[in-house]
Amino acid sequence: MTTTQTIPQLLTFDDYINQYPDDGQQYELIAGKLSAMMRPIGKHEEIGGFISMELGLEIRRRQLPYFIPNTAAVKPLRPHTGYLPDIIILDRENLVNDPYWETASSISLATSAKLIIEIVSSNWRDDYLKKFDDYEQLGIAEYWIIDYLAKGSARYIG
Repeated sequence: MTTTQTIPQLLTFDDYINQYPDDGQQYELIAGKLSAMMRPIGKHEEIGGFISMELGLEIRRRQLPYFIPNTAAVKPLRPHTGYLPDIIILDRENLVNDPYWETASSISLATSAKLIIEIVSSNWRDDYLKKFDDYEQLGIAEYWIIDYLAKGSARYIG
């Protein structure tokens, strides 16, 4: 008797944006698989709202060609990966060059983003290790990790 084993198909970033579930949940693409993200609650949500508001006010005050989208995915260089940062500041002038923006509200060019912010939650290792590395390899100019509960900062910063 011959047995066959099916090898699960890993999703590409294009699969991720074209087949994104319409169920109200947010997902990241991790190692070729959809990974449901926990909804920000409590202090996480409060901090994210505060930072977005303050950055938005500064963008307006300085009349910069930037904006903060509600949800925008980032395609890092690592294959089978896509992230939804907590906060991202995008540059309108550079988005015209990004092939993913108009069709998928996603970016793949470092010049499209001026700042990416992750607010640490239960997936703090991803923020400190994977995302930090991926954003750096992509060439993102500035990446902030807001670790208000010191989940990873004590280990990685001291």
